[in-house]
Amino acid sequence: EARSGVLLVGDDAAGARRIGEYLARHPLALEREARGDAALARAAEPGAGLVVIESDAPGLAAPEFCRRLRAAGGQAPVVVLAANDDTVEQVVCLELGADACLPRDVPGRLLWAQVKALLRRAPAA
Repeated sequence: EARSGVLLVGDDAAGARRIGEYLARHPLALEREARGDAALARAAEPGAGLVVIESDAPGLAAPEFCRRLRAAGGQAPVVVLAANDDTVEQVVCLELGADACLPRDVPGRLLWAQVKALLRRAPAA
């Protein structure tokens, strides 16, 4: 079975480890990038995998990451992990190009369901 790529972006090591351990149970090729600005070029490449980014990722927070990615023509699906339940932040991320906005402490099963749904609709690599 082909492995889809997922790029985890942010500096919350404990959260990334929790998410990474859960997603690693599934047929995914996981990569990690601590900074949003460093992840942007990778996410903008044709055929880039899905991005899971912390809303407050260092170097480039999720709202600006989404805006720049879409402005550059990047088609990678983006899931934002919100630091809190700030509805305004969630709406802004969605309006700027995020495909989903979930709480940072999202249960692994729900995150996996969202990732699967987005990967089903992602352009082929």
